Amino acid sequence: MPGDSLKDLTEVFTRRFLLNALLPTFVFAAATATLIVHSTAGLPAAAAWWGRLDALTKIAMALLVAVCTFFLSSAVASQWRGLIRLYEGYPLVGLLGRFQRSAPGISAHEARRARLADTSRAEVTDQYYRYPPEDTDEGPIPVLPTRLGNILLAGEYYSTDHYKIDCVVFWPRLFPLLPPAFRTNYQAAQANAEFPLVVSFEAAVATVIGATAVLLGHGAPLLFAGVVLVGAALSYGAYVTALTGATELAEQQRTAWDLYRDRLLRQWPSVLDVRDEEEAFEHIYGFVVQGFRPQWDRPHRRYLRRHPAPPDQGD
Repeated sequence: MPGDSLKDLTEVFTRRFLLNALLPTFVFAAATATLIVHSTAGLPAAAAWWGRLDALTKIAMALLVAVCTFFLSSAVASQWRGLIRLYEGYPLVGLLGRFQRSAPGISAHEARRARLADTSRAEVTDQYYRYPPEDTDEGPIPVLPTRLGNILLAGEYYSTDHYKIDCVVFWPRLFPLLPPAFRTNYQAAQANAEFPLVVSFEAAVATVIGATAVLLGHGAPLLFAGVVLVGAALSYGAYVTALTGATELAEQQRTAWDLYRDRLLRQWPSVLDVRDEEEAFEHIYGFVVQGFRPQWDRPHRRYLRRHPAPPDQGD
């Protein structure tokens, strides 16, 4: 039922906001605030100050903290996609590209992709999950400087490599056509991939702020080292955890193309033979992206090559 599907999607988004934005933001904001207070006024003095406040002021302060936490959580939720692109390495590639320089890590990933493609079957399978295809009809696909970026890029270019379907153009059009249950599963996989990235990012930010507060407050060197080491380990560990979720998300995208790409063809007057779908998507791409004049009444060239006479005129 449409109502049940909408309810499922709403539940996924609500759970996604609570777990991927509100919870980590509250935890890291509280930890950072504690470090700042400890490094400035001191926790005993802060506790004594809190005890001197009247009940109304305490309630107002608690509400202010809740509003600020919700605002920060909403800001995080609004930048989920931007956060993923950050960890994919796109900002670094764009920044260094302005200076005609390659981002660190790209050369190593290119070498590893080539090595995996020329070795055993197991490693070729490993390449399938970790890297986009090296050779396509449109030339080699450049890798990204991070493992996460290449895993997601491999999923994005699957449709181009296997079906000659441009993912950037057609994925937003395919997604609304997917079965509700599949969309729910996809968004759940997306949430699973986002959570460790949010933890990694907020741990890094909290580490920088907390370590700076300890340093400026002339805190103990051991505390400073502990904040840096624990924060860095937590941030990196969460990033490594995100790789599994990213692999599952990319495989969900591949599955969508394998099982449901025909739903796109039903949206335009198209081919008479399922084997013509590659040329059909080229035709639709020209219509959608390049503005070519549609000629839906003409059979495709590939169909004509297999059938010299149109089907309504006999042989």
